[in-house]
Amino acid sequence: MAFSDNLRKARKRLHKSQAALSGETGVSVASICKYESGMMLPTVVTAAELAKALNVTMEFLVYGKETKQNEGEQTGNM
Repeated sequence: MAFSDNLRKARKRLHKSQAALSGETGVSVASICKYESGMMLPTVVTAAELAKALNVTMEFLVYGKETKQNEGEQTGNM
């Protein structure tokens, strides 16, 4: 699935209108419409705000699925 489909799916799963999502994120309704129609992609910062408002990860918005972090993988350590 494409970003546009995943964004629409996440929004509809929460029964939110584009206007409601716009009000929560500060992203214009016109931009949300363009994201959902595939005419435009958001910046990483905007995608993060949309994901947060929709209670999904950016990975879901990009790939359409959530993956679990590998148990042996360490985070935050370099």
